[in-house]
Amino acid sequence: MKTWKTIKSKYVLRNKYLAIRKDDCLMENEKIAKDYFVIEKLDYAMIAAFTKENRLVMVEQYRHPVETIGFELPAGGLTHKNESIKLCAKRELLEETGYSIKSLKKIGEFHAASGILNNKMHLFIGYGAIKTHEQNLDENEQISPLLFSKQKVLKLLKQGKIKDASTALTLSIIINNNLWNI
Repeated sequence: MKTWKTIKSKYVLRNKYLAIRKDDCLMENEKIAKDYFVIEKLDYAMIAAFTKENRLVMVEQYRHPVETIGFELPAGGLTHKNESIKLCAKRELLEETGYSIKSLKKIGEFHAASGILNNKMHLFIGYGAIKTHEQNLDENEQISPLLFSKQKVLKLLKQGKIKDASTALTLSIIINNNLWNI
């Protein structure tokens, strides 16, 4: 299989959060894929931060696109293309929860939704998180930081109460690779 060749491209929307592009592409079979929409966004970081007591720092927040309140790991996007993704992870943890962490380890990098989005999610894990600040939320964020035990997280996953795919993926990697109790 070969990659497609973009033969025509036009932006239909651009703002500070995203850009939507409409492409026409030449496929390997010489057919034209018309009006293929791509959402351009900067990459984002998600962090699983554990306290000294082995509790996971999570957040509860409202997500308007799906009109639901859910449990997630702290996460957020790059502020500009040249920002370090690791610094982004630390910044988002601090802003959303007030917790700081010294060292992080990257445990994965995935396409967020490869059929429509061009960005990647970068997954991090860190140990020894401590509460050092108050939250510093954006004006359109409403987030409650929470600390969960491994048993509570496993129960939430089993009950289907963690709906965010990035969070579920990160937790699955951590649990399947025995990274919780290190």
